Amino acid sequence: MLATVAVLFALGLLAINLYLQSPGTRQKICNALSRNAGLPVSVFRISYGLWSGLVLDEVTVREPAGSASIFRASSIKARFNYLKLLQRKPVIKQLILQDVDASVPLAMLTAAEGHTTDLPPPRPSPARAGPSAPPSAAAPPGAATAAPPVATGAAPRNRFPVASSVRVQRVKLTRGTIHLLSRDGTVAGTVRDLEIFARLQRGGYSGRMLAASASLINNTLVCAELASPLVASAERIELPALQAKLWGGLLNASFQVVVNSPPYRYDLRLDVSDAKVSDIATHAGGALDQVHGVLQAKLDLHGAAGDAAFNSGEGQMEVEAGYFDQYPLLQEIGRWTQIDELQRLQFKEARSHFRVAGANLYIDEIRLLSRNCDVWLWGQIDGAQKLDLNGRLTINQFLSQKIPNELEENFVTNPDTRTRFLDFRVTGTLTHPQTDLLDRMIGDKRKLFRKLLHGDRHDR
Repeated sequence: MLATVAVLFALGLLAINLYLQSPGTRQKICNALSRNAGLPVSVFRISYGLWSGLVLDEVTVREPAGSASIFRASSIKARFNYLKLLQRKPVIKQLILQDVDASVPLAMLTAAEGHTTDLPPPRPSPARAGPSAPPSAAAPPGAATAAPPVATGAAPRNRFPVASSVRVQRVKLTRGTIHLLSRDGTVAGTVRDLEIFARLQRGGYSGRMLAASASLINNTLVCAELASPLVASAERIELPALQAKLWGGLLNASFQVVVNSPPYRYDLRLDVSDAKVSDIATHAGGALDQVHGVLQAKLDLHGAAGDAAFNSGEGQMEVEAGYFDQYPLLQEIGRWTQIDELQRLQFKEARSHFRVAGANLYIDEIRLLSRNCDVWLWGQIDGAQKLDLNGRLTINQFLSQKIPNELEENFVTNPDTRTRFLDFRVTGTLTHPQTDLLDRMIGDKRKLFRKLLHGDRHDR
């Protein structure tokens, strides 16, 4: 009798698999998934096992128009609660996604696609200028308060709706890779070896997120060994206590994003401690190649996913035991001014305070203070790339006495008569900055050469 039951059970299982694997049934399931997701879905093979449950192999979700895939998974397994299934209440005890590769186009999250929003634009704090800064040094009045363009029209339905009739009690994702795509289709960020374990509790999911690495901004920002509690619901996703290794130091952060309505507002707070500036230079390059020290930083940022016009916030950075080692510009200045300490400029203090408004950074101050000189920068960085900074170099009496007489008149004496200063500009980009500091220091080259030629032998 037992053998007969086993044979009948095996035959029934075989019949179910034959039915699921038939082209017609597979197409019906793909059509149902496509209607629910609002995007074309294809499945290579569908099977059923007593312990594995319903298994979908090689699942692919493609863009509405075109053949590019935005989601792939080697397999998706759904283990059902059979008692609830008999009661016509489909409950998935565990949903397992393996080898997931997903691309998230940030352009689809912007307000420019017809999303309607009544959220106000960001309101940054008032600008704080540098020492004796001219009015142009502060942030332009309209730059931080201009409202982003918002298209009118009815908001489309969610692109990734979840069938409300199916209840998933546990979710497990392994070996995941998430790509964030910029508007031109290039990869803006990547999360690798992502693992998610979550359980349904009180209408939402709570669990844990792990990832081997995450990179942003052309691999300039590279985090490793990410871990955080995870809270997710139909309204928002939260990582309340994210920890990771960053630039040889530690990153502690919290992040939450609204996912059920545009423009998908987010809040980010992060704290970086004991990061090595030399490690930053490895990824960023440019002017940081000869900079050393230990970075402490904080950032409080609010905005909307994929729409930089909503960005607002502020941050601060401090570098401990910082120094410039053999920086070419400082070496050239040291050669002209006969200041030896510029060969390796060590800082007693190095700090910065900045604000974020839209796509721009407004620098309230960058302060570099060494034993004998003080550098102060303020201004803005357009699009977080293009530099538009004013600067002031102040030197004490010791350095002032070492400057050749031919350069003295290019420096302005402070009211205290013990220090002198020289104003200059910094332009270019973050990776390739340019400054007129040396030209301002030398002044009129023809006039300088005439002085040198007509001076006495000692002066020459």
